[in-house]
Amino acid sequence: MRTMLSAGLLSVMLLSGCVVRTPGPRHHGPPPGAGAGPSNRAEEGAQAEEQTQASERMKADERRREEERAHQGEAPPPPDRTPPPPREPAAPELSVELEPRSARPGQNVTLTIRPFRPNVMVFFNGRPLPRRTEGERFIVTVPGNAHSGHFEVQWDGRRFRSPRLDVMR
Repeated sequence: MRTMLSAGLLSVMLLSGCVVRTPGPRHHGPPPGAGAGPSNRAEEGAQAEEQTQASERMKADERRREEERAHQGEAPPPPDRTPPPPREPAAPELSVELEPRSARPGQNVTLTIRPFRPNVMVFFNGRPLPRRTEGERFIVTVPGNAHSGHFEVQWDGRRFRSPRLDVMR
């Protein structure tokens, strides 16, 4: 009894390292009684095509490995020496002037802010105060229970301090 393996199965087994043993004498060529008919020619063409594709894949893999080896030997690109973009300018310092520098509770004082910023909050001794705008000046009323201290103007998350206001009793 003979065991027959197709050529495709045999090449897969040989490539994978399998040992193929067949009982009896080795047989080469088509089995007895089989001619070189169309099915054998088609199988031979398919096998040749598979071998060509496998060969092309192996060549492509080797080229890829060679390119990787070549790139590994190269120095990395130099670091980027481009200077960082300029920083946004810091918020300008505001100056806060106070007129008069002494006042009684309930009296109005004028705060002048340079450069003028219309959207500010005004505080006296840490407490927020209402204010009104006249041109580029703020008019603020000294609170009834106030003690001497400083006005602060808050703009852009920062506070700017005025000269000291002396509250007279």
